[in-house]
Amino acid sequence: MPLKEDVERFNEWWFTGKIRRELAPRFKRYAFPRIIESLKERQILLLIGPRRVGKTTLLYQAIEKLLEEDSPNRILYFSFDESTLNQKKF
Repeated sequence: MPLKEDVERFNEWWFTGKIRRELAPRFKRYAFPRIIESLKERQILLLIGPRRVGKTTLLYQAIEKLLEEDSPNRILYFSFDESTLNQKKF
């Protein structure tokens, strides 16, 4: 799959205008407000933690919040964890 298709797959809201509910559940963790505040301040935010604790879910929830206020085309998400991407050169 070409890189362009990977990027479009990661950013489906470019076409739908929204995040699928299973990617951004309604329940918000305690870190969510802090992430949103960091985005408003246009500061770099480092989100680290063990695997499977909800980091990606928090990112999708933040994207969902951003979609309420901004154009879907201005929001870019990319995951370098995808095994299919390990073979590609950037």
